Amino acid sequence: MLDRTTETVKADFEYEIINNKVIVDNSLFYASAYPAVLGSSGWAEFEFELRTGENIDIDFCWGFNTYEIKPRKPVQAWLKYLHHNFTYTQKEKYGEYKVYNVVSYENLGISNYDDYNVDWGTSNNNYLFNVTIDEIGFDENWNMTVAFSSYDIEENNYILFGNYIDNYHKVWNNESYKDWKRIDLDYDTINFNFRDMTTWYLVKNQNVVSDKLYKIRYWVDIPFGGLSGVSGKYWWAFKRSSDTLQEAINNDRFFYLDPWWDSNWNHYRVLTIESDYIDNSLVNFPVLVNSTDSTLISKCDSGDSVRFLSTDNSTEFYYEIEEWTDAGFSVWVNISEIITSGSDYKFLMYYNNSAASDNQDAENVWDSNYVGVWHMDDNTTSQVQDSTVYDNDGTKIGANEPIVSSGGKIGDAQLFDGSNDYINCGSSSVLEITSNITTEVFLKTTDVSRRYQGILKRGVSGKGYHNAFSSTTERLLFYVAGLSDTWCDGNTLLKNNVWYYFVSTYNGSANVLYLNDTIEDTEPSTGTITISGVEDFFIGREDYWSGNKFSGTIDEVRISNVSRNASWIKACFHSQNQSTHLGSFLSWGSEQTYSAPSGPPSHNITISNLFPVNNSNDVPLQPTAFAYFVHENGSKFTIRWYNDTILLGTETNVNNGTYSELLINFTKYNTAYTLNVSCNDTHNGWWNFTFDYTTISSGSGGGGSSGGRDVMGVVGIFGGMLGIIAFVFRRKKK
Repeated sequence: MLDRTTETVKADFEYEIINNKVIVDNSLFYASAYPAVLGSSGWAEFEFELRTGENIDIDFCWGFNTYEIKPRKPVQAWLKYLHHNFTYTQKEKYGEYKVYNVVSYENLGISNYDDYNVDWGTSNNNYLFNVTIDEIGFDENWNMTVAFSSYDIEENNYILFGNYIDNYHKVWNNESYKDWKRIDLDYDTINFNFRDMTTWYLVKNQNVVSDKLYKIRYWVDIPFGGLSGVSGKYWWAFKRSSDTLQEAINNDRFFYLDPWWDSNWNHYRVLTIESDYIDNSLVNFPVLVNSTDSTLISKCDSGDSVRFLSTDNSTEFYYEIEEWTDAGFSVWVNISEIITSGSDYKFLMYYNNSAASDNQDAENVWDSNYVGVWHMDDNTTSQVQDSTVYDNDGTKIGANEPIVSSGGKIGDAQLFDGSNDYINCGSSSVLEITSNITTEVFLKTTDVSRRYQGILKRGVSGKGYHNAFSSTTERLLFYVAGLSDTWCDGNTLLKNNVWYYFVSTYNGSANVLYLNDTIEDTEPSTGTITISGVEDFFIGREDYWSGNKFSGTIDEVRISNVSRNASWIKACFHSQNQSTHLGSFLSWGSEQTYSAPSGPPSHNITISNLFPVNNSNDVPLQPTAFAYFVHENGSKFTIRWYNDTILLGTETNVNNGTYSELLINFTKYNTAYTLNVSCNDTHNGWWNFTFDYTTISSGSGGGGSSGGRDVMGVVGIFGGMLGIIAFVFRRKKK
């Protein structure tokens, strides 16, 4: 039954998007939603198949983030049937095909059938068959006698020709055919806010038979002027009929698909953090997203349109662009959701919106426990920037000392000459850490034999915390003053020109030194770190032990006032160690593309007696347009007049009748203009109409649409119910 504990379909169930259709396919159910977004008027289609072996009453639900769009009544539903492997296809007028299921057929073996009443075929056809069919979607069968012009026994291919020149009838074998049985459904409207979906439409109490596929669709018209500050977002959902919406949400029995975030973004990709690199849960984790894919880069509008979201599109993540060039990009994204161990974590990157502007927020990418994050690219030739909220920007000893290098681990880095280069990041109190601490740095030395090379340090002799090279070997050390055990020593002999990730932590009970993602030394230790007062934090310098300046490249320096755990450090190393979007820590899904549906149904509101007549080419400047509006059910409705998408005027709560609008934007001679009209009755969504005009030439003195001619308005056809209504009027001659 549909009571499995889950937050959302997209959060806990594997899903994929194929050809703009969101699909969930598991042992409990199959569900899909198409299209990904309601960016323009069109059909929205959903499929559902229960796989529990039981029949359950289900409510199908649509949620919208605006009152301006809603399903048009009736909602249409089909039950999918799998038929036998014989079908009878009849080509109707205008190229439409009508398909019948062939229950049975018999070759009568008669070539002269004057004594038979033939349903299909003429005396020119020599092969007489008795065929029993049922129409797709109906239960009854009927027989007919068909005279075929030819057939092939082995291929079971029967062709009928005769006096039906544009028609043909064909029976074939060994092909399955699926079609839908249509059911028209009504819905209830509920004002209920769930994740910014404020209006819900429910088709209630549908008895769903297990292992049968149901297809549901509705038409939505969106007004020409667009929506009021929203993107036309919708959700499709389902729940047990015995639950209210609130009960289903509270008890994790509300299953929904959230197809698209914002229709202004044309593409997105699913990014997956591989579970092999997550040993324990992480939250607010800064993941590196980078790529050298030139096609992807070309669609991201120089980085302005990239956005990162949770897979249910409900949470937008903060991001910081460290580097963006035509050759590649590196972006840091704060995953504010919990990344759990044991399962892959997925999130989305949206892109390709030429109207988007840069939306990065570097300070919020790094949680408040980061007191300094230096990506080591140049803010100026004399400064490197701290990305955290604490603004501990670093000042070089001199311009280009150190000098920026394009050969960083991630983007640019700083190249230290080993002589006098270093960076001073100031004496902010947030760097005066006396308890839990984590230091992180990527380094690549050019002189591994240089002893006591300074990497990071805060404090003078016998004070503070220090990361440096050992005094005797090519190893690293971490020194923390004032603790019961102040030293941690690495055990790996480093090599020249190799990148290493050097991390050290103190958590109140132990000092730990990591190289890459491996613990090299753990020393039990307690106490408070001794700080000497106002001391600067340096990168690339060490004064204790008569230390040396660093020789080589330093990148991605971070200081935290907490002790990061081994899972965090492992994930940081592998996130930063991926060289391109093909890295194993983070994998990329295929590009998903937004496309809008098409094909409107017949209208419930019609326009006739339009003046100027559609496609008129002699319309005067700034004419008054008027038309006769009819709502099929006599309901009150709203009319909006647009020049293209510019709103000209609105009539609200009106009855059937003639209404007009001054087309004030028709101001230029011999110019093509478009008049768009949107109507809404508050029940069934919007109906849209488009009319095209060309204004008169300068000095022609034209008379609008037709001078003194009779003007026949647009014909309104009300679904075969009201027939054809035409309105004729005559314009008075001057």
